[in-house]
Formats: sequence, structure tokens, C-alpha cells
Amino acid sequence: MIKSPRMIVVSNRLPITVDTSYGDIELKPSSGGLVSALLPVCKRSRGSWIGWPGIEFDPEIAEALRFEGCPDYSLHPVFLPQQQVSDYYDGFSNGIIWPLFHDMEASAVPDPSWWQAYRDVNQKFASVVLRIADRDDVIWVHDYHLMLCGAALRKKGSTSRVGYFHHIPFPSADIFQKLPWCEHILKALLQYDVVGFQSERDKSNFLACARRFIPEVRLQRAGNCMMVISGESVSTVGVFPIGIDFDSIDELSRSEKVQLRTTQVTGSHNDSKMLFGVDRLDYTKGILERIRALDLLLEENLELHEKIRLVQVVVPSRENVERYSRLRSEIESLVSRVNGKYATATWTPIKYLYKSISRNELMALYRSADVMLVTSLRDGMNLVAKEFCAARVDTQGALIVSEFAGAAAELRTGALVINPYNVAGISRAVQTALSLSPADQQRRMQAMRRVVQAGNVFRWAESFEAALHSSMQPMVMLRSGRTDAVMARATAAN
Repeated sequence: MIKSPRMIVVSNRLPITVDTSYGDIELKPSSGGLVSALLPVCKRSRGSWIGWPGIEFDPEIAEALRFEGCPDYSLHPVFLPQQQVSDYYDGFSNGIIWPLFHDMEASAVPDPSWWQAYRDVNQKFASVVLRIADRDDVIWVHDYHLMLCGAALRKKGSTSRVGYFHHIPFPSADIFQKLPWCEHILKALLQYDVVGFQSERDKSNFLACARRFIPEVRLQRAGNCMMVISGESVSTVGVFPIGIDFDSIDELSRSEKVQLRTTQVTGSHNDSKMLFGVDRLDYTKGILERIRALDLLLEENLELHEKIRLVQVVVPSRENVERYSRLRSEIESLVSRVNGKYATATWTPIKYLYKSISRNELMALYRSADVMLVTSLRDGMNLVAKEFCAARVDTQGALIVSEFAGAAAELRTGALVINPYNVAGISRAVQTALSLSPADQQRRMQAMRRVVQAGNVFRWAESFEAALHSSMQPMVMLRSGRTDAVMARATAAN
């Protein structure tokens, strides 16, 4: 009997949260679609998950992590000192890569010390992988924090199959070129056997960068993917749009608690139509543009006064970063201005919540919304759009989604797609959404729900895993000259 390979997942964070607030060490499972999708993969293969535990080294915590998950899977922490976290995570990853890859290059200020920390941390992650990985293991690295990890593994002699999934957007060549280390990063990414992106736009941007900055690169089509050949490296580059746990959200939204809370939320709006937005505090989410669109809508349509209301939830994030604290102030100032301009004794146009909310509360808000607003200026996918569709078991409600969010490509059959920089366009889309008949809403929502259900997070994990399992080692392929066989495998996997 052939033994299936073990899966080793590598991400910036472990799938647990370490809680020491009451003196004892408590390990709590992290929430989110990525953990839901990848933990079953780890368990099924008796695999491992490597990541930063969120704290500096502590021998007691290290010991507690050693027994977490046994015997189904194992956790392997990468402990980082605070200065390294500051330079690698807050600095290079979120101070340079995050804004640059979201087309906001003016906010990205290169710092050589941050780059060195980023390289050092990627080396640390690679060292932990090598310590636990066997030759036949399959390694799956996640996101922009670890773009150099594959190259570090190859340099240390690893011949395992290694894949990388890029969760955020990938920039155009003109923007990517502003990063002083762009060629270094590209060559590192091409050390992975499989490189996955959220959308065709991101994949096209990556391939355009490869052609511009690595002159010797050759591209060959392999089914829905591209084979990128550069020197002794061969990578399969494809699109694998991430999904959500559709069945779990569908079930939760039907629960008695959520239905009761939905009735309460709906009843509190005095027959006004509810617009809804929920976003992590971030300048890429288009929150200001959304509020400006509501301002314009109310200014030009007096008949909508006291007939609509925006519920805007902003989840706190990176509050110690000046730009984020400034953004929060801008949002709250604009909310106050709009409310002061239009509010009456019985109606306030914007209900603003700066807080985290429970899963049940979120489902109830999804179910109560007449219009869901996703106005990202740039987004890898934006799972809020998909969660909204999964929660709408009544097949009602309308979705407005930015064309610059990966979700737009999948949900065009039912969503109203807008340019988030066009405030007047957002305003018109809201008017259209409010005018949709129940039958039109149902038709659109049913179409989107079918797409979201078919492309759930488990299907995403399976499709990438299949591409990774079907890949061959670059050295073996080049030495044997079997490019046709590799392309045939990639075609079959896609």
C-alpha cells in the first residue's frame, strides 16, 4: 500500500492563540476559513503546521504546543524576538509589501534593515521546516510574509515539493519595480513548485513581472496554468480562488439564535432599508468612499431620508500604527459630519460600530441587510462578499462589490460591480440595489450562492493540494527533459 505524503503547512501564525491572561497557559483554536480548510489537511495526512505563536520564547508554552493536536497533527512554533517581529512583520510585511501590493505605493517606504529582518525570519522558518520535514513530505507555504521561504529551503538542499499561495493582490510590473528587491523576490517565488493566486489579474501581473525582470524566463501553457521556466527552476503558476466554509455559515445562519437576533435587528430599523458594511480597519477597504457615496445619495435623493440607514462595523486593527489611527479618526469625523448633516429626532443615517462582533451577530446583520457594500480599493479576494451570500438562506438582499476585489470575478452573475473610486457610481448602484424586486434579488442571490457553495474553502484546498501533488521536482524535470510529462500532469490537475 502506497503511503500518502504528509502535508506541512507553513504560515505566519500558528492556528492557535496563546492566552496567558489568567496566569495559566491556554491554547485556543483560531477562527477563520484558512484554519478551517487547512487543519483537516494536516490531520488527514498526520501532518504539521509551522508558524509564529504570537509571543516571544517561553519554555512552558513551547512544551504546551508540543502536545497540542496529538496524535492527529503537530504544531511547531517559530519564536521571534520583539525587534524582529517589529522589523519583519510591522515593518517589511505590513509597512512595505502590504501597501505596495495594494497599489498604494506612496505609503511604502523601503528600509534596508526591514529587508534584512524579512530575510532572516524567512530563513528561520525554513530551518524549522527542514528540521521536521522528510523528503517525501509536501510543504505548503502561505502569503506575503514568507515569499522567500521556498528559496531558503532550496538553498539548504530541500528536494521536497513546495507550494506557495499568495492571499493578497500581486501588483503590476510598474508598481512592483518600485520595490528595490523585486528581482530577488521574483526569483525566490520561482523556487516554489506551484505558485497560486486569487485571480487572473494577479496571475497576469506576476507573469508580466517575471517576463520584465527575469529576461531568460520562458513560459509554456499547461491547461489553465502556466509553466514558468527560469534557469534550473520550473514553477506551475495558477489561479486558485479561495472560498469559505459555506455549509457551516449556512447552518449557523439558520440557527434559532441567529434567526431571533435577525428579527430584533430588522425590527429596530423602523421599516427603513438597511445598508451594511463590515471591514477590518484598513485603508484598502474603501470605507471613506462608501460613506461619501451615502452622503451624495442622501444629498441628491431627499425621498430617501429616513428610508435608508447604513450600519458600518469597523473591526479594530493595528491601532498602534499612526496611519491606521489617523484613518480611524477620518472615518469617525466623516460619520459625524454626515449624521450631523441629515439626522432627525427619529433617524440617524449611519450607525457606526468600532468593535469586534460575535459570529452570531455578524450572521444576523448579514441576514438583515437589504444591501451589502464591499467597496475595497484593492483586495485579494474579500471573503465578506462570499459570507454574505452563504448567510442569505432566504435568497434575498443585494450585493455591491468592487471590481478590484477578487470576489467580483466569481460573483458577477448576481452582484452589482462598481469602481470604488467613483463615488457617484456607488451611489447609483445603491439606488439600483434598493429598486430590485424580490424575484430579481432571489435570482441573483441563488446564482451567487451556487458559485460560493461550489467553490468552498475545502474545494480550494483540494485543488491546490492536487496541483502540488502532481508537480515534479524542477531538477528532475530539467535533467530528464520531461517537460511534456510535467505539463500533462499540470493539465490533468487543473
